[in-house]
Amino acid sequence: KKANLETNPLEDGTLNGWGVENLSGANSWMNDEHEGKRYAYVSGFQDDANSEDWLISPAYDLQGVSHVRLTFMSANKYGGQIQLMISSDYAGDVASASWDDLTAQAVWSPGDWAWTPSGAVDLSAYEGETIHIAFLYTTDPGTGGTWEIDDITLMGEGALPEPHPAAHFLHGVAS
Repeated sequence: KKANLETNPLEDGTLNGWGVENLSGANSWMNDEHEGKRYAYVSGFQDDANSEDWLISPAYDLQGVSHVRLTFMSANKYGGQIQLMISSDYAGDVASASWDDLTAQAVWSPGDWAWTPSGAVDLSAYEGETIHIAFLYTTDPGTGGTWEIDDITLMGEGALPEPHPAAHFLHGVAS
């Protein structure tokens, strides 16, 4: 059977279980809304320093789940860099965790606020582990780019993982 964790935590106006670590710069990830659509938003606009901002998922227990894939939507304007990161040892401090960069596995927005589907990012290498997914935003004061992330879905086959207690926005749909 297929397991599906729809992790779109943004519809209630908060980041709802997703953590934010702002390592530099004045701006950080937040929930934003435009024309009734809610999403995670980060921008270096009018920031006077380099930005490094992490949007980090709650823990996902992938024990008993196979063929794990991640999908999401992204939109971008004015540059800035975004990376898709994953860790199986994150414990609340991004600097002390090991992170794998999966950015090249995803399709990203080309700019002009174009919402772009990521395609299926293969996370099968992390089956049986507890993971955290992160979106890492970096920019400099001269760029000030903006990124938006939405419709985050983690899916796989097998036993439906139990959501992290703080992640009450997760719900499973088995088919």
